[in-house]
Amino acid sequence: MSSIPESSVQRQYHPITLGELFETDEHGEPKLFNSDDDRASTQLEYRIPEHQRYPAWSQEKKSKLLDSVFRNYTMSGFVVSEHFDITNGEKYYDFEDGQTRLTILQSFYNNNIPFMSPGCSVAEGLYYDDLSHVQQQRFNRYKISLEILSRSKNKENFYDDIQIMFERLQAV
Repeated sequence: MSSIPESSVQRQYHPITLGELFETDEHGEPKLFNSDDDRASTQLEYRIPEHQRYPAWSQEKKSKLLDSVFRNYTMSGFVVSEHFDITNGEKYYDFEDGQTRLTILQSFYNNNIPFMSPGCSVAEGLYYDDLSHVQQQRFNRYKISLEILSRSKNKENFYDDIQIMFERLQAV
């Protein structure tokens, strides 16, 4: 007879706005997340792990993502895994799913890529700084939900479980 496996991962949900996630300090340095940071050495609370691929989306796909934010369409699939830095004892989170979208959204927020309406040329595109204050606030207040994966009690294979989960997600 088959046995049902025990739960090995805890799941929680945490809402956060793009403005909170991309907030900078008085020197313009990101406080929580920076997609441009060196993946191996960043000390921010939200990180992109080294095993994640780098974004390779077309400008059209990037603009559709930004259009979804401005229209307040739902966006799912932001999954982070919880970790502890043994050097300083602080908790941090690795983006396991959704990091490409966040990287693109932060690139727009940092004025590195334009939003382009269909049929628009790059020269006609709008950068974050081109937006009115009200439009910037709409972008900043856009909420995403982070699904936080953490280790269940007495489970040693948490990192193996994360790998298995995402292999299964990619296979479906």
